[in-house]
Amino acid sequence: MSKMPIIMLLMMPFIALGAHEHILHVGNDFLYLNSEKNTIPSLNVKIGDNVFFANMSTCPFKINSDSERELHVSYENKEYYVFDDTSDLYEFDENANLIGANPCLYLESTGTQYIDTGFMPNNNTRIIISCLVGGDAGWLFGTRTGLWNINSFSVLFGAGNGNNIRSDYHPNCEKSYVPNQSIYNKKFIIDKNMNITDIYDENVILLFNAVCPSAVFQSPKTLILFGLDNMGTIVPSPKLKVYSFWLYDNGNLVRHFVPVPAGMVIGDYVVPSNGMWDIVEQKFYGNSGTGNFIYGID
Repeated sequence: MSKMPIIMLLMMPFIALGAHEHILHVGNDFLYLNSEKNTIPSLNVKIGDNVFFANMSTCPFKINSDSERELHVSYENKEYYVFDDTSDLYEFDENANLIGANPCLYLESTGTQYIDTGFMPNNNTRIIISCLVGGDAGWLFGTRTGLWNINSFSVLFGAGNGNNIRSDYHPNCEKSYVPNQSIYNKKFIIDKNMNITDIYDENVILLFNAVCPSAVFQSPKTLILFGLDNMGTIVPSPKLKVYSFWLYDNGNLVRHFVPVPAGMVIGDYVVPSNGMWDIVEQKFYGNSGTGNFIYGID
């Protein structure tokens, strides 16, 4: 096949070869393209009279100390990262164990969705979560069986409709981070490690450290993500984005949730709806509420 002229509609450090009309070559690697859907922002490649599209975005993602930001391309269930100062391609196959490598993907609730993690927290539980709250107060995750935080392991944004992030721990311990600027529409990383809570910004700079008194407890209720099991009543959270979620029990990783879209094929499994894939169990966790989660990319 003779080579056809290629016009890059978006300037990128890519080497494009036209020997295969539907393949964008990057060094010794390649990215398949198609023309079925134009998404914005997108990588647009024109080959002859045809234009091919692939989703694109940028976000912080550290591969090493020299790689702070990169161009991200998402296409056909694969995630690609091309750094600003190189044409090297880093490919992460979402159907393999590196499904959670993309920190830009999120699952978003609208106020009626939540996920039951199936795990009952205790005094040895640890959760690390990357999240963004879009303007309304709500529970990020948690469970409790009584007032005064009995069997409580939870985090709340905007307690009392205020500008704070509150971490609750059994029994009767509440610690709040109250910044000078709004907590909404900002990405945070929260590490709730047993009775100690650390809150980081998206650049992993520590903003807040709090320590509750040590306690021994075992919740009889499962922990809810995108909400709270409040003494048997589920309270979902509105406008909450979750990018990643790690859950440890006594130092052992028991859940590692990453967002997945409806229709995605993981091995022989077809994802039935937007939800979370647990890399540890190789299992899908879907919405236990009503309506549908929003799956997206920053």
